[in-house]
Order: sequence, then C-alpha cells, then structure tokens
Amino acid sequence: MGGKSQSWNISKGISIYLRKDSPRYYGCLRLDGKYYRKSLNTEDKDLATKLVLEWNDEKLNESSNNQSSQTLNQIKKPINVGYKLDDKYALDKGKVFLTGTQALVRLPIIQRKIDAQNNLHTAGFISGYTGSPLGGYDHALNHASKFLEENHIVFQPGVNEDLAATAIHGTQQTTLVEKPK
Repeated sequence: MGGKSQSWNISKGISIYLRKDSPRYYGCLRLDGKYYRKSLNTEDKDLATKLVLEWNDEKLNESSNNQSSQTLNQIKKPINVGYKLDDKYALDKGKVFLTGTQALVRLPIIQRKIDAQNNLHTAGFISGYTGSPLGGYDHALNHASKFLEENHIVFQPGVNEDLAATAIHGTQQTTLVEKPK
C-alpha cells in the first residue's frame, strides 16, 4: 500500500482511481454537473474499467428516464381549450396571455375590481395624445372598450397633449359637480 493515489481517465467524465490506503478501485463519474464516486469492489483494473462504464450507462439511463418523465408530466398538464382572446381582460383568476401593452390596459380594470371589492364606487378616465411614445396603447384601449365600459372606465383620446392633460385634470374636479360619478 503506501505511496500515492493513482487515477486513470477512461473517457470524458469517467475515471477510476486507486487510493493509497486500499487495494480496491473506485469509480468516478461526472454527469450533468454532478460528481459521483463509489467503490467498485475489485482489485482488477480491467474489471474496474468495465464496471465503471456499466455504472455510467446506468446513470445515463436514470437521467434520461427522469428527463422523459418530467417532459411527459409537463405534456400531461391540462390545457384550457376554452381560452378565448378576450380572456386577457375578462378572467379574474388563472393564467392570461397578454403583451405588455395589454397588461397596461388590464391595470385600470383590475384596480376597478379591487375598489368594488372594498365597497368603493369609483370610475376611471384615461386620455392621452394618440401619437404618444407608447404607440399602440390607444389601439389596445379601443379594442378593450367593452371591458372598460363594463368597469366604468372611459378612454377619451386627446387632440393633443395639452387637451388630454386638461381633460384628466377635469376628472379631479368632482367636488364642483352635484352627484359626481
């Protein structure tokens, strides 16, 4: 015994080694970023090589079976075949698929629903210049007009930025109007 430990690379990620304190060979595997080591219970180098290669095959099969079952589990998840394009604005629970602009349209709808749950009787007013840097927002608001109307949200495009800002400022003057909505 004594001396140094010795190791032999069999293939990429596969090696055997002989510890200085034992006559038995050990196998080492590196798979998917993980390091595995075990005693091969033999003092024969050729048999150790054969055993470590068999062990590598077993580990590869385990890994591919786990990945296959994970893939199958992902596929088996139920798909909502009844999903409609308008669900991005209509659904209160579950997953919705939308763009960033559509999410901005959905925000005032969500706020209105939260207010209603808290017994607050609110309404919304959205205005802006149609040529604003956030292109497409006005089109998305027009597309969702049915949902905005159901939630007491008005979208009024502005002729220019100043008129749009003035219109929004006017919505804050509710104390000047009898029975404001």
